[in-house]
Amino acid sequence: MEPNAMLAIDLGASNGRVVWGSWTPNGLQMREIYRFVNQPIQEKGLLCWDVPQLFADIVTGMRRCVKAGLEFDTIGLCSWGNTVGVLDKEGTLLRTPLHYRETAPDKALESISRHYSRREMFDQTLFITMTMQPTVVLRYLQQEQPEVMAKAQTVLMVSDLFNYLLCGKAASEKTMAATSQMVDMRSGTWNRDYMRGLGLNPAWLPELIDNGTVLGPLHSDLCKKVGLKKTPVVIAVSGHDTASASGCVPAGDLQESLYLSCGTWSCMGCRVPQALDGDALYQSGVTNDLGLFGQHHLRFNHTGLWILQECRRAWNENGNTMHYSQMMKLASCGGHFLAAIDTEDESFFLRGDMPQKVQDYCRKTDQWIPETPGEIVRVVLESLAFRYRYSAETLSALSGQRYTGLRLLGGGSKNPLLCQFTANALDMKVTAGPSEASIMGNFMQQGLAVKTLKNVSQAQDYIARSESTAVYQPQDKALWDRYYQQAIALFGWKQIEVVGE
Repeated sequence: MEPNAMLAIDLGASNGRVVWGSWTPNGLQMREIYRFVNQPIQEKGLLCWDVPQLFADIVTGMRRCVKAGLEFDTIGLCSWGNTVGVLDKEGTLLRTPLHYRETAPDKALESISRHYSRREMFDQTLFITMTMQPTVVLRYLQQEQPEVMAKAQTVLMVSDLFNYLLCGKAASEKTMAATSQMVDMRSGTWNRDYMRGLGLNPAWLPELIDNGTVLGPLHSDLCKKVGLKKTPVVIAVSGHDTASASGCVPAGDLQESLYLSCGTWSCMGCRVPQALDGDALYQSGVTNDLGLFGQHHLRFNHTGLWILQECRRAWNENGNTMHYSQMMKLASCGGHFLAAIDTEDESFFLRGDMPQKVQDYCRKTDQWIPETPGEIVRVVLESLAFRYRYSAETLSALSGQRYTGLRLLGGGSKNPLLCQFTANALDMKVTAGPSEASIMGNFMQQGLAVKTLKNVSQAQDYIARSESTAVYQPQDKALWDRYYQQAIALFGWKQIEVVGE
């Protein structure tokens, strides 16, 4: 094996990381260099992503890497999705990218609906429509900031934007582009006629490229700024962090492909032979998606651990300092099945006093109202597990596969209570880990791009050697079944018949 030193940049919705890595015959060697907060900002009354600060943090991470004596040959960056940057002809960012939790762009749906219904938008690409997507955001910017969009030359998805800042190459990586709701899932190409129908300029979006494409060398001024002695190349790994993380799911039978990438968002997906269509798919809220190396996936996007993150923020701001370990300990001591919340209810999507929102939901639905932090956390964790069961059953019905287990990836895999609840709710073995799945998937793609790794199977074998996993077996099936049925009746979730039952 030819050694190569790598840098993975992982931009999550709540924090970012710069991690150094190297493939060795014994597995993947990793070292976290720098972790930083992804703090949104207000700009003219709109919630935005602080791109300048995030890029400054990336540069700081590279500088710290060099100071630690760790050079690197390649760089790969992945991030959250559903966000665009708009550049002028000089390549300058025209405005700070809007945060996907900013609700102002929702008003643009009215103008879009004159041309396409929600179902017609789905039919154009077979990707589920959400108000936070670039299809809606770009239309909003045309309406509200026409002077900005009149100067628009290039539109880049968020990971592509940071790649451009690193090396000057404007390109659209496929898995990230898919989150725009403008890529046809059947062909894996831009639906430019659809863009025109939306009133968008198809020329804004660069041609699509596959993950693993070498973009070019890091800017020379950046090399000097951070003190690099040799110039690394930037590789367009899967820009969407969920797709990078899914690369850690062992390649095998489709029945073994069910995964949950669990962080701020909880994205549950599975592999399918090709993109699927039909009323059942559309009505279920499942979307087609693109995975690594041309794979087709079905996927649910869940609110995820965002609810707990916001609860913790609210408690800390009120002087009740909480660590996640303490929150879980309190939850483990609390009563079980006190109440349940529909974690996909729109009230939990936006920032705010999340403990109060949980209590308000329980009050509105005539349930027992949790009072203590332990009770609230317990309700959230059990409710997430209920949602995961519903999603797993729906994916099974739509894909025609009976899943043999779930691979739980990302930060959520380090939460034993959540992992056990998920196993209980699904009545299915849960394999938790790797916790650094998006980083490992990132490194896997870098290694394959420069041929340090021979193939995906070899990469996944090395990943398995690098981080141990924990296995959770289901418990208390009858109890979880009873409360799950009560919950879905309360929420009005429509069940789809599970394959084989």
